[in-house]
Amino acid sequence: MIKTTLKILFPIALLIGSFFFIRWMISNKPQPKTRPSWTVSPVVEVAELEAVSHTLSVRSEGNVRPRIETTLVTQIGGRIVELSDKLVDGAHFAEGDVLIRIEATDYEIAVQAAEATASQRARQLEEQQLLAKRAKIDIRIIAADVTQAQLALTQEQARAGQALRDWDRMGREGQPGDLVLRKPQLAAARAAVDAAQARQEQKTLDLELADARIATARAALAAAEAEFAKRRLDLTRTTVVAPYNGRVLEQLVDHGRYLGPGSALAQVYPTDAIEVRLSCSARDLAAMDLPDKPAVTLTSPGDGLRWQARIERSEGRMDTHTRQLVLIARVRSVREERPLQIGEYVEATIRGRTIHDVYVIPREAVRPGNEILLIDSENRLRRETINLCWSDAEAVITDSALPAGHRLVLTALSIASDGTTVQVKGEEPLRNKAKRRGKRKPGSRASSPHGGGHGRP
Repeated sequence: MIKTTLKILFPIALLIGSFFFIRWMISNKPQPKTRPSWTVSPVVEVAELEAVSHTLSVRSEGNVRPRIETTLVTQIGGRIVELSDKLVDGAHFAEGDVLIRIEATDYEIAVQAAEATASQRARQLEEQQLLAKRAKIDIRIIAADVTQAQLALTQEQARAGQALRDWDRMGREGQPGDLVLRKPQLAAARAAVDAAQARQEQKTLDLELADARIATARAALAAAEAEFAKRRLDLTRTTVVAPYNGRVLEQLVDHGRYLGPGSALAQVYPTDAIEVRLSCSARDLAAMDLPDKPAVTLTSPGDGLRWQARIERSEGRMDTHTRQLVLIARVRSVREERPLQIGEYVEATIRGRTIHDVYVIPREAVRPGNEILLIDSENRLRRETINLCWSDAEAVITDSALPAGHRLVLTALSIASDGTTVQVKGEEPLRNKAKRRGKRKPGSRASSPHGGGHGRP
């Protein structure tokens, strides 16, 4: 009976003892040590803010083209007998270089014939001038004869009058006869005057005819000389020379080819200056000091080489479809480290006007809505909305009045609230500074290192 009772009570007592033991163990378990905690501040990069004077720049691009492009043509016909090595594609030439020679034999013969004709016309003019000179001399001689005949007539008229007066004074009756009145002598004197005047008129007509022949001879000589000059000019045109310092774009003829007047020889362009067409919007134009001639830096995207240019002019009207104006940039010298090639694509940076008292902010520091993040001396965030004066691929220019003593946050933060404390990269955290400031000095009361509470130390 007793054994049976013990078998029943022992397990029950064991269970009750185990329950109380486990409860005691739970109530007396060791408590974990607590540490002070703080919020982890984001690490950011910052930049100092400073109002500066900034020169705007405008980006564009275009293709290189010649300032002018010339088609060399021949003004006469003939066969090419000499072709210069400087008239091949891409070759350079200097002003006055002989590029092509055309067979000149026919033109030399034409020059000789024209010269002979001009000499003949000159001799004919001299002959007519000599005849006119003789006619003038004859006219002067005949004029003297007319004067003498008129004097003789006057004398005969005087004698006839004296004879009539003598007749009347002598009291003779009847009419005096013809001999008394010297009528035959008067008739002869009048006839001599008339003959002299007739010869004078004839010589005057001969002189006028000679003058007309001289005018005709002069015209013939002028025509002959013009023909001679034309033939000589044609002879000089058998040699085609370079009109300026330039380069060949394309050779169009070859040795031995027969050319007609107006045949194209080559496409050439001058190398003293080349141009680039740059399209600019109305916004870009507002950033420039036009109609001044802004400086331009041209860059080759392939090798990074640069050339200096200057805006020379605009095309005068804005494209109605793109609403852009084309500016012409001229490169004065193309013989540099590597000459610009016609048709080459280049990127252009046009120097604009200078604006003052503005802030230059990197584009990556500008958040949506033209918002930037600043931090104060306590590294607390402050959001500011700025006014945009200008922007490009790298920076944003603002004339907004930004608070003094603040720095610009360059790091992109997904969440940024005003007053949030941040840690500046490369600087000691503010909590460490606070700890150093909080260290007790000798003789001061120390606080418990295991004091309770949470927050920033």
